[in-house]
Amino acid sequence: MKLLLRNRLPPGDVLMLTAAVRDLHRAHSNTYCTAVETACPPLWENNPLVIAPGPDWTPDRAIDCEYPLIHDTNRRPYHFIHGFLQDLERKLGVSIPAGPFRGDVHLSDEEMQRPSPVVEAGHDGPYWVVAAGGKYDFTAKWWDPDSWQAVVDHFQGQTPFVQAGEKGHWHMTADGPCFPLPGPALPMAGGSRARSPLTARARDPPPPPRCPISSPA
Repeated sequence: MKLLLRNRLPPGDVLMLTAAVRDLHRAHSNTYCTAVETACPPLWENNPLVIAPGPDWTPDRAIDCEYPLIHDTNRRPYHFIHGFLQDLERKLGVSIPAGPFRGDVHLSDEEMQRPSPVVEAGHDGPYWVVAAGGKYDFTAKWWDPDSWQAVVDHFQGQTPFVQAGEKGHWHMTADGPCFPLPGPALPMAGGSRARSPLTARARDPPPPPRCPISSPA
């Protein structure tokens, strides 16, 4: 079946959709020829499970991917990764067991070989990637700026922090509106394309696991 999956939500949502496509193809290999239309095409680069359709390509089925499971938040024991899976199960009439609890992003050989954006910015060594701030539509998702600042202050002189995010969103950077991250924070927000934080996390060795509110680079 030629399948077109559509979603115009932000990158974090699209990242979860990459996991759903992975698990769909794992459960039903050689069944679907999948193309995607999303708001963040770079997350699909080098993905062997999706095709770049030509002008004459016509899907047998087009699905607007959603996650109504979000309305059961705090009432049912599911992770965000199940949202798109359950939606596709209903719309395709198939079972899709959940795979690893992570997105499915594929780095090219060239991306794996070149220095990460953090090294290119002048830092050589372990670091943490954080997203201290966020979009303006759901500001309840932001963590308290004072708490971010306390974490960075605590590791002053030990582990640098890299701020990642999208230009136009609110970020705790040195030139931000308030609560600038001091010395060990290396700004990465705004100046890089969507895959840069991914290559920053994949290429360089992590520091010791010290901070419970973020993942190692």
